[in-house]
Amino acid sequence: MLDSEQRWMRHFARLALAGTVVAGSAGVTSAEAAAIPCPSFTLSSGVRITGVTATNLTCSYTATIARLWAYDPVSRGRFTFNHARRVGFACRRETAGAGIAGTYRCLRGSQAASWTSTAPPRRLVGCQATGPSFRLAGWRGRRAVALTFDDGPGPQTARVLDVLHRYRAPSTFFVLGSQVRGHEHLLQRELREGHAIGNHTFGHVNVAGGGYSQMAGTQGAIRRATGYMPCVFRFPYGSVGGAGVAQARALGMLSIQWDVDPRDWATPGSGAVYSRVVSAVRPGSIVVLHDAGGYRGQTVAALPGIIATLRRRGYQFVTVPQLLRLTPRYGP
Repeated sequence: MLDSEQRWMRHFARLALAGTVVAGSAGVTSAEAAAIPCPSFTLSSGVRITGVTATNLTCSYTATIARLWAYDPVSRGRFTFNHARRVGFACRRETAGAGIAGTYRCLRGSQAASWTSTAPPRRLVGCQATGPSFRLAGWRGRRAVALTFDDGPGPQTARVLDVLHRYRAPSTFFVLGSQVRGHEHLLQRELREGHAIGNHTFGHVNVAGGGYSQMAGTQGAIRRATGYMPCVFRFPYGSVGGAGVAQARALGMLSIQWDVDPRDWATPGSGAVYSRVVSAVRPGSIVVLHDAGGYRGQTVAALPGIIATLRRRGYQFVTVPQLLRLTPRYGP
């Protein structure tokens, strides 16, 4: 027998894992958990991950060790143990890519290893706008919250992304078409790290009475930069009108505003931004913040506390499409 976990993990011949999604992880309900497959891992000299169709899910596994082998440095011989043993694993996708691509971490006790999918990736190209055309929040029946950031990309967007990546908090960025050129790498990073992108008009103008060209121009700019077509739209200034909602829907987008506004654009201080958010969030809340359009250092400073506090309260961070359960669309 091998005494230490480290030696056990290092000296195995074959280990097969299969499992199902843990209900409650990343906002997954029990019914959804039963329908979504988790990665199947086959470990030998390399790693193969197949079968997952969703992102940021935690999966539980029970594995059977079919054969173990160890090298004896004294006799310089390899000993094989035909030993059946069941062990428990938890695996979580930590860095998302397109489709099933990404970095996965599987834990057993104190042991951890990060693995990257070798399966052909699928490219996320958008989502399907279904349900009511105008929304202020998501379903109140689960403790999920969507952080959203307006007016970017800009000078502070990379800092916002750094914090979100560090704390693994998927969010949604409502982008201005005029800001896309020269910042294509930031939009690409947003998608690569598991965030969603929304449309916020081309020039941050009031389109309550209609502004088809403003919306369509931004759709085109985002698509050219990333290959992704947003299915969510946000009215600048919070000025919503029926004509604008109808035009957004005609372009394949739902109109999404918010139910939590800390007014970070007024730079009230990072403490005020923090307290206004955590005191107002309810299950299904959509929080409006800003990553551009002015100095956003206070927003960046408030983010770690906001995420940590809400997570302690049992909230999961999801994108707006995830909050509204919009079906993702994939391309080649």
